[in-house]
Amino acid sequence: MYNWPVSWSSILTGLNPGRTGIFGFVQWWLDLPPWGLYVAPVLVLGLALMYVSSRIGQGLAAPQTLMLRHFLEDALDLPDSEREVTVRDPYHERPAVR
Repeated sequence: MYNWPVSWSSILTGLNPGRTGIFGFVQWWLDLPPWGLYVAPVLVLGLALMYVSSRIGQGLAAPQTLMLRHFLEDALDLPDSEREVTVRDPYHERPAVR
């Protein structure tokens, strides 16, 4: 018998708000306790918190990402025409490509 690998992403994918909401409506329709209807908003809140925390993390990591990108561009010795130009670049003053 094959044991399937279980990860947190597969568990969270299985517990998505849509499926849980549908399951709750079926429970309600069959006159069972509709715990699925109570769990679905909690899952939506959890997904919203994960999205907001990932956006905050991306914002906090942006300077380090720029630094790593410039380090890679310098290591590859790319000409200025092939380098990435951003609006706010605290590490290098590079002319904008037009």
